[in-house]
Amino acid sequence: MTSTGSLGSGSQDLTFRALGELGWEGRRVMGIANSSGLHLYYDASRRIVAQVRDGKPVQTYDPYEALYEWPLFVGKSWVSDFRIRDYARDQTTSLRYDFRVEAIEQATTPAGVFKTFRMRRDGPDDRYVVWFDPELGLEVKRDWERFASHRLGSGTNQLELLSHDVKPGAR
Repeated sequence: MTSTGSLGSGSQDLTFRALGELGWEGRRVMGIANSSGLHLYYDASRRIVAQVRDGKPVQTYDPYEALYEWPLFVGKSWVSDFRIRDYARDQTTSLRYDFRVEAIEQATTPAGVFKTFRMRRDGPDDRYVVWFDPELGLEVKRDWERFASHRLGSGTNQLELLSHDVKPGAR
């Protein structure tokens, strides 16, 4: 992962580990932890509901941010309306993002070549493009850009898969 500006600075290798299903604030969620100590919680449809560090919320999404809407196919689009609560800044912001599946294409990363859906999320102050491999059930590449008009300032974040030990179809 390489980041600049409001999304961080520098490059770092992160390891992500599936935590399986667990309870969080009275909900059943799927957990993913990364090697920086951040835990990401998703509902059964892969809609993000929280980011947690040391057992305390960093950000929560009400009711969720709809990162995906199944089934995926080229030309599909959807809207995600939600509120994000930023606990460090004690701010709650209402957001509306337009998502669309733009193409099926090969994405090349250090981990290999993957057949992916290229999806795009456009918000008023940022752009987010992700390459999702449905066979592995993983995002293999991501490009995120916050514009100067973003409430947290401009920045970029690029992520690409370096390696994995996920078996195809094991989602």
